[in-house]
Amino acid sequence: MIPELFIVALDFYRDPLQFSHLTDPNIPLPAGITDLLTAPANALSDEQIEATAATLNATVDECREMVPFFIKQVLLDSDGDYYRTLGLRHGADASQIKQHYHYLIRLFHPDRDVSDDNWDELYAPRINKAYNTLRKADKRREYDASLFREGDAGFGPGSIQASKPVVPARPTRAAAPQTHITTMSPLAKKLAIGL
Repeated sequence: MIPELFIVALDFYRDPLQFSHLTDPNIPLPAGITDLLTAPANALSDEQIEATAATLNATVDECREMVPFFIKQVLLDSDGDYYRTLGLRHGADASQIKQHYHYLIRLFHPDRDVSDDNWDELYAPRINKAYNTLRKADKRREYDASLFREGDAGFGPGSIQASKPVVPARPTRAAAPQTHITTMSPLAKKLAIGL
């Protein structure tokens, strides 16, 4: 069975502008991020990717590229907080934090070919900083308190470059333009409308 978020990730990969709300750090992450992070070892493994592509009515290349694209755009490049960086909801337990960190490291490890995305300069520091803050109870409490003080305004309270100003949150969009909704899958329609 294909996780529901795969359908959304594929639609997002094909037309990210229809799902721009997914990159808004003020909107909670959709359910199923763990399934997406484990996909390269499961439904998108070399042994299963062709069957998954056929089920999704996609090409093998689309299936290989949709997960890293979704993770980069929605988790890593969205200026969200450390929880979002690791694909977690606030209140995640220590085992979830560790698990998601390891999934992200495997997915974007510098030894893997990830389209030359400057892993060492951009993604690794962000993921490592998020993990090193959230895995330690005292640092996590301090970080959570700073999010509360800052009004949860994005990645700012613990950003990699502390001198960089916090970017104000973007206004949320209630729904994608109705003219595009007719071409989406049913699940994608629900997410675009803002369930």
